[in-house]
Amino acid sequence: MEKIFLAIFIDLENIPSRLNLEVLMNSLILSEQSNYNFVFAYKAAYGALNSISSELKTQLRDYNFSMQEKPHIGSKKNRADLFISIDAFETLYVNNPALDRYIFVTSDSDFTVIMDKLRKYGKEVWLVCRKDDEERQILAKSCDKMLFLEDFYQSDSSGFDEKTKREYLEDNDKKARELFKEVLTSIDLERLPYNISVINDRMKQLDKSFDIKYTSYKRFGELARYFEKKGIIKVDDQKLGFPTLIDIDLSKIEQEGLPAQHKRDYSYKDVFRNRNIIIGNNTRYQIIKNMIEKIDGKITPSDLADLAEIPNRLFKSYIKIIFNLPFIKVSDSNTFSSPIELDVELYQKSNLEDEINKYLIRKLQSILDTKTIDTKELSKCLYGDVEHEDYLNNLITTMEIRDAKIEA
Repeated sequence: MEKIFLAIFIDLENIPSRLNLEVLMNSLILSEQSNYNFVFAYKAAYGALNSISSELKTQLRDYNFSMQEKPHIGSKKNRADLFISIDAFETLYVNNPALDRYIFVTSDSDFTVIMDKLRKYGKEVWLVCRKDDEERQILAKSCDKMLFLEDFYQSDSSGFDEKTKREYLEDNDKKARELFKEVLTSIDLERLPYNISVINDRMKQLDKSFDIKYTSYKRFGELARYFEKKGIIKVDDQKLGFPTLIDIDLSKIEQEGLPAQHKRDYSYKDVFRNRNIIIGNNTRYQIIKNMIEKIDGKITPSDLADLAEIPNRLFKSYIKIIFNLPFIKVSDSNTFSSPIELDVELYQKSNLEDEINKYLIRKLQSILDTKTIDTKELSKCLYGDVEHEDYLNNLITTMEIRDAKIEA
């Protein structure tokens, strides 16, 4: 079993004496990565020891913490943050054992300096702070995961009744569903199937304080089943040997029963992005034109990728558009090794910008399952302004006339 070495630093000046150290320590080693053996290689608490409760001091001693007295200098400051930062950085130099995760128990923003530095050197950093600190971006952006001190207080039945527990779970449940939905809207549908655990990982990236065990769902699988019962996702447990996300119905996110305050109208830009189609780049027509003019009947998409001199993600989006232009022929659009052919005569008679926009419009109509397009929004989406609204209206009218003739 692989060992994961942890270091925990407690800033006694910035935590309440109500902290239940046993619950905190157990929580830090309970992980979904059950094949790991977590070892606390470094445990230290810093501050004015006479200012903490005897109960907390006993817990620190029982867990064999190194308790370092840092008396106040003047009326308030005691330099605990400085000593913690120096000791944490020193472990990088000593590197025996090589620590994998650093845990800071504090609400002091001064620690963001050392936390950023540790992450720079590839270390994972967790922060245990007050719930109110969740909104302080300087803290949230400097760690990989946030936990809250309030979850590790000594039990107090008078201050945490059934109503409070219920409201606490309801708030966490709502947060879990909102994060799940946010991840769903960012998934490229054309790249499905996905391992369902991808959603769990992305939820944690979006909100470092998120922990499924503090919800009524308790396990991520139960949260996923909630969305599956709503018809928003389809999961296949047999397809790849593990729970696999095979389809997403974004339209059902707006159904009754999901948090109303986070309902949104998906913009055309969102729709294209979810299908991994690059839009909103005013140079896209010139980029695609330059790529088309390199086609000689022998060149393959792989060759074109080397010549295009653009990022791989952009190239994949543009080649997808090129494959669907009327003057382009490719024997197999699913491989990058088939030669691309260009009908030069048809290309010269065509308007490239019109043809690209026709493809994007038809793609949008297909995804949204509607012929009605808001050309004002589409103009903003494709050009960043509304000045092309009339042009797009005329283009759609031309497409409709052509479709009517074909149907006739």
